[in-house]
Amino acid sequence: MNEMMTKLLNAMKSEIINEIMEKVINHFEGLIANNKEFYTLKEVSHITGLTERQIKNRYRNGTIKHIYDGRTPLIPSIELEKLLNKLKKQM
Repeated sequence: MNEMMTKLLNAMKSEIINEIMEKVINHFEGLIANNKEFYTLKEVSHITGLTERQIKNRYRNGTIKHIYDGRTPLIPSIELEKLLNKLKKQM
């Protein structure tokens, strides 16, 4: 009985997490569509939930494209959209 309840609770927890993540991603996709051409690491981190280090690793590995404004790395909005779509598929 306990094992069955645990499985049921875990399944419900997964469904709730997926629903919440989908709403969060949809919310931020709407924000992205509204204006900005480039995002800072801090903004991308806030939007995706990834750390700045994880984002740096992704552009260093060539997973996402970036440009520099002086010494500041910026992520194009199209790259942020692609990243959000990848994260959405991983859920």
